[in-house]
Amino acid sequence: MVPRPLGDLLPRLLGALALVIVGAVHLDLWLTGYSYIPSIGPLFMANVVISWLLAVALVMARRSSPVTTAVMTGSAVFAGGTFAAYLASITVGLLGFHESASRTAAAVAGAAEVGMVVVAAWWLLSNARHSRNG
Repeated sequence: MVPRPLGDLLPRLLGALALVIVGAVHLDLWLTGYSYIPSIGPLFMANVVISWLLAVALVMARRSSPVTTAVMTGSAVFAGGTFAAYLASITVGLLGFHESASRTAAAVAGAAEVGMVVVAAWWLLSNARHSRNG
């Protein structure tokens, strides 16, 4: 079993890392051409900003506070929503855009997005168990 202080900090750091990766991939794609795609370009830049703000919030949050719970939950919802948007773009299209190329960037971002959801679930379940046990 991971000691409680590390058990609280480690998932927050891993989640922050995942969000930094998500933002970095979206920034790279934005810089290499996605900025010119109507609707999608601004959403990619918004993803960069939101990812990095959430990453900072995860690192700066106090241990096991209600604010930390909200940030962790919001980060998981954001990452899951980003992954769902990617899945929509490669299947049915998203806002008139249909992703056609399979890219390494998509695999990296997808892994980070899913990783953020998994880390958040780990943290939230661990935090709930700890608060139940006193």
